[in-house]
Amino acid sequence: MSNWRLSSLVALLLSLVSLNLVTHPHAQNQSTLEAETLWQFGQGTIYDFDWVGQNLILATNTGLWLTDATFKQPLIRLDQGIAVAQGVRSNQDGTRIATLNGDAIFRVIDVKTGEVKVSSPYIGALVMAWQPKGDVLALSDLEGKQNRVILWDSHSGKQTEVVGTYSANVVTLSWNPDGNLLAIGLANGEIVIQDMTTHKPIKEFTADTANIHAVVWSHDGHKLAVTLLGDVPLNIWQTDTFERVKGSFDAHFAREIAWNDDSNQIAGALVDGSIKIWNIATDQITILYSANNAPYFDLIEHLAWHGDQLAILDREHHLEVWNIVQYSVVGESKAFTEYLKAMAVSPDGKLIALYYKNSYDVLVVDTVTGNLEKTLNLPRPLEGSQLGWSPSGEQLAFSGSTLVIWQIQKDADQVPIEVEDVDRFSWSPDGKLAVMSRYTGLDKVPVRFVDAKTGEVSTTTHDVEGLIDVLWSPDGKRIAFYKYNRPSEDVEVTRAQIDVWDVQKDVTITVKLPYMGSFRLEPDETFRWLADSSGLIGFTGAGMLWRWHLNDAEADAVAASGPIEPINPAPLIWFDINRGGNLLAVSNPTVDHTTIMDAASGQALLNMDEFATLPYLLEWGKDNQLFLYDGAVHSYQIKNS
Repeated sequence: MSNWRLSSLVALLLSLVSLNLVTHPHAQNQSTLEAETLWQFGQGTIYDFDWVGQNLILATNTGLWLTDATFKQPLIRLDQGIAVAQGVRSNQDGTRIATLNGDAIFRVIDVKTGEVKVSSPYIGALVMAWQPKGDVLALSDLEGKQNRVILWDSHSGKQTEVVGTYSANVVTLSWNPDGNLLAIGLANGEIVIQDMTTHKPIKEFTADTANIHAVVWSHDGHKLAVTLLGDVPLNIWQTDTFERVKGSFDAHFAREIAWNDDSNQIAGALVDGSIKIWNIATDQITILYSANNAPYFDLIEHLAWHGDQLAILDREHHLEVWNIVQYSVVGESKAFTEYLKAMAVSPDGKLIALYYKNSYDVLVVDTVTGNLEKTLNLPRPLEGSQLGWSPSGEQLAFSGSTLVIWQIQKDADQVPIEVEDVDRFSWSPDGKLAVMSRYTGLDKVPVRFVDAKTGEVSTTTHDVEGLIDVLWSPDGKRIAFYKYNRPSEDVEVTRAQIDVWDVQKDVTITVKLPYMGSFRLEPDETFRWLADSSGLIGFTGAGMLWRWHLNDAEADAVAASGPIEPINPAPLIWFDINRGGNLLAVSNPTVDHTTIMDAASGQALLNMDEFATLPYLLEWGKDNQLFLYDGAVHSYQIKNS
């Protein structure tokens, strides 16, 4: 580790006594606030699913949902108070489900009532499998440095047996239909078949030197299918002799697999994204859909077969249910989406634009009703990270290696303007864009201007080393640059800094944050201009709120940070300042809520406890309407209580 970096970490451990916090006595009497719920758009992101009889249980980042296979019936919220459900498995008769959740609590839930029967903290439980015809769960477990498989009683919530300890991570578990044999797949390619009546392994063998991905027992108990990472064919063994089953599927490199009910067919999701079905009795292979439809490598996340229906969850978190007899889609999860990557509220506050990861579209939603108003098609698949309306509201810009600009008032079939090599942008008041290329290290990057109506690009003479982001002031006179610096022993040089460029005078000044001990703090890349363009406001990596005015030699420390952990630094704090400039909405992942703060004093006025797990996207609209994302987009009216 460099002396510069080591010294910085040491400095972070020093106390905050050297910070002179700015106090604002008038803010202490400000009334507290309340949030009125207005609407919700979308249901969340699907992480996992399982069949429950003829229905599906969905584990999402908004909790657990029960739906029919067509997705046409109203969704039923199954859990109470589970913010993020990461995994779910149903027992054989579909009466109870087991869930692994974002709060590190393992739960067993009654499907009919939604009641949590038992719950228990877990460590390292990544895979689970219900014992057929029983109430026992097999779980992977981590105790110290030992990889274990344990049995867990779903009624008492207590561990009943340690099946075994292993030298490699346990990545998959599968019971035979009788529930007396458990197949355990390890990351090093080994498979252990454990006899649960004698409590001893009856077979240990190596499938391949590649890591095991899945081990799945057929429903008749006569076959065991194994998939591995890497270019390794699907392996199927007869479980009485453990001889390989040969056939045409040998050359196919499957990842996810699922047996049909009579065990004569197996569906495989291949590494190229296609799904094929192998009839083992006839040795015929049928293509469900081709790899030509797959947008990227290794598309499928999970397969589950039930009767004539095959449910498929892809890496875009989109769930489809196919009828295998008719080879047609009978249901799909349109209400559930991928992660939201960017959102932006129009200047008049009437519309909000949304872009979801891996989407081909930008959705425009009415902020009063929460209804979808229009869909803007991207010219081609682009992985974007920013949306922004022009000050007039007549254009909407999207960036993701290419800048795309729509003229919103024109016909929906318009061809948008495209400008290549644009990673980040910012609008000026007169509708011009300042843009920067994708970050490529500490090289100098030219700042360019783009005419939003024509797409014409002009390059300025202003080059910025290590440029990360650009932000134009509301009055259009200055542009703030967030940039990385080269390592230095100079205590005045932080790893990252903000420079402010006066566009007309061509003068640049550096925003200096307060000292902590003998070193200056550095800003996070989330910062904002004050509403009157008089300065900037933001957070440090240590969580301190700071404010800087144009004529100040140094920023003020408005609110001190919490505990500092240099080895595991705090994640990025997301925040936005309202249009009146007096309120901050802050999403800090190190605390258990999203907070509305007084912008002058840093005083917390409202804690929104339902937004607690991730650094959610958030943005203010007009008249203190606030938009928050937690898998679904929520609209709130923030007002005095």
